[in-house]
Order: sequence, then structure tokens, then C-alpha cells
Amino acid sequence: MRPTTRWRDRLARQPELYPTELLEAADAVLDAFDSEVAALGDAPSDAEVVARVERVVTAFNDLDERHGFIETIEREELCDHIDAVLTARGVDVEALAGRAGIGRWELTDAWRDW
Repeated sequence: MRPTTRWRDRLARQPELYPTELLEAADAVLDAFDSEVAALGDAPSDAEVVARVERVVTAFNDLDERHGFIETIEREELCDHIDAVLTARGVDVEALAGRAGIGRWELTDAWRDW
């Protein structure tokens, strides 16, 4: 499930959490990431995959700087979503992280401010 879907569910209980502007911007960032990952060739290089991860992470850095919304739960949901999108595209995230000398759940750490 996409993080923004979960955020909209929470919004019903806590309307102050996620302004409409934030949700729309977050969906646009996730749409771009999904499209970029879908456009990867059959055997993308690590650099191609990592570049897409960097772009989505830095875009969420910008959103968080403007809206201050990413806490532990949002961070975990975003990281899980990034992993799931890559995995669904056939990227072996564990192997990719291993080649970079990091753990699977550290894939976003190099750029993540949240």
C-alpha cells in the first residue's frame, strides 16, 4: 500500500497531520519514482537504481523541510515503499545494498534527512 494511502486514512482521524497540498505533492513524488523505476531496462545498473532512490529521497527531504511531517512511522512507510517498488521491478535490493557495503534498510541513508 502506498504511504499516501495510509496517510489519508490517518487524516480521517487526525485532520491536522497531512495538509492536502502535502498529500498531492507526495503523490507526485511517488508517481515520478514509480515511473522512473518502471522505465528501468531489464538489467539496470546499480548506479541507475541508486539514482532513482536518491531522487525520491531528496524530493521527500524537500517536502519534509516545507511541511515537517516525516516522523518514525512515515519514514518506515516510505522506506518500505521504496523497497517494494524496486523489488516489484525485479531489483534484488538485498544484493544491491550488499554491493554498496550497506544493509538493505540503509539504502536511503546517504541522502535522507528524515
